[in-house]
Amino acid sequence: MFVTSIYQTLWAFTIVGYPIKHYAYSMVPFICAENPNIKTRKAIKLSIAMTRGYKWQLFKVDLSMIGWTLLSSISFGAVGVFWSNPYTTAIDAEVYLQLRREAIKNKIEGYEELNDKLLDLDLLEELMAEEAAQKGENPDIVRSIPICTIKVPENNENGGGE
Repeated sequence: MFVTSIYQTLWAFTIVGYPIKHYAYSMVPFICAENPNIKTRKAIKLSIAMTRGYKWQLFKVDLSMIGWTLLSSISFGAVGVFWSNPYTTAIDAEVYLQLRREAIKNKIEGYEELNDKLLDLDLLEELMAEEAAQKGENPDIVRSIPICTIKVPENNENGGGE
């Protein structure tokens, strides 16, 4: 994150470069949260690759939040703390999931670093079904495989009536 901040500061000295690079580097925090062991340059390159072709859409998402930003600044940050910051963070996380899904489906360079299989269960199900279809197996059987199981004891061990 520190290196990303340095890059953004350097790009701020240009007129056009800063807004473009702001959106190009916007997925770095999410990539680092998903894969904490990723190298700095890999995370930045992956973020740039993920946002390629989507910067205008990212700008429009930010533009749709302008009302919340103004309301937060008028209230000296109170609205931001209680309402708009969680709301915008949730929207940013959803945008990341969509860009992540596209990156994995399109197999962009470095997509292997997006290795948290349980982050997007719908995508995991689709990939497992595709893999089963390629092997000649019935893809519908894959959908019935549980991701995790919870073992419930047969007898009541706590002695209560629950």
